[in-house]
Amino acid sequence: MRETVKPPTETAVAKSFTNWQALIDAKLVPAEIICQAYLPVHPTDLSCHTRLVDSASSMLVHAFEREHLGGFSVKLRETDGKPWAGWNELAAAGIEASDFRCEICDQQIPFKPINIKKHMKPHAGKLRRTRNGGQFWLTLSRDKSERAEDDE
Repeated sequence: MRETVKPPTETAVAKSFTNWQALIDAKLVPAEIICQAYLPVHPTDLSCHTRLVDSASSMLVHAFEREHLGGFSVKLRETDGKPWAGWNELAAAGIEASDFRCEICDQQIPFKPINIKKHMKPHAGKLRRTRNGGQFWLTLSRDKSERAEDDE
């Protein structure tokens, strides 16, 4: 008999200091997740550069069980439909985003819908030419002390 997975409750979401709800409120879902270390957060590249199935569990396995440093390249897209359950799963597991930055302009982004959606639009950055938005660097951590700023 197959066991059903229950959605996280409000108390489960409170396990994480990272405001994962901001990604739900911004109506963003992952279009692509790649195991990828990046500078300046990761001094060495121990990532495997694998495209992952878009699930929180695949991200957690890569970040913590395989010791790939927890860095990901995440391409997000807007949706009018059902939110991605992975954001709540990360919150329920108590996972923190120790770093979240735009791949285009390399700016660290606070977990607020308005700030994230700004980086979904085409903009210039490190390369001085305008590129389509939606590409982000994300590092997951279990350490609550790494996330110093209050995202709420």
